[in-house]
Amino acid sequence: IIKIGVNWEKIRGIRIELKNWQDKLRQAQLKSKKKEIRKLKLQQGEMSERQNTILMTDLKQAILYLIPFVLAWVWLSTIYQDWVVAWLPFNLPWPDFGIRLFSGTVASMGFLGWYLLSYFGFAQIWRRFLIPSH
Repeated sequence: IIKIGVNWEKIRGIRIELKNWQDKLRQAQLKSKKKEIRKLKLQQGEMSERQNTILMTDLKQAILYLIPFVLAWVWLSTIYQDWVVAWLPFNLPWPDFGIRLFSGTVASMGFLGWYLLSYFGFAQIWRRFLIPSH
């Protein structure tokens, strides 16, 4: 949905434009070119609007996947709440904090622990695979 629903060419163009503007401003400030700095500062409102476009795109993406994620999370957590979801091939040196990240022995993971390990392990890989131009 995100790959299809977002105009990535437009977002990429805005990011390049913002970076170029910031580089020009930085160079003008380093060289103390007050006239050029003033000229670039006049464009700051327009650049802020473009940056807000990117932020709104990110917010829309978050809303699109947050609602189904929360519904799936609630459903799966009721099913797997007390289950050992994954047995690890090694013992983890982490103590039991009583928050059920790891149920059973330290060689097993509950639903939340397995989700966190999977998410941080694969989220960026999947994002690069599904949205290669991002």
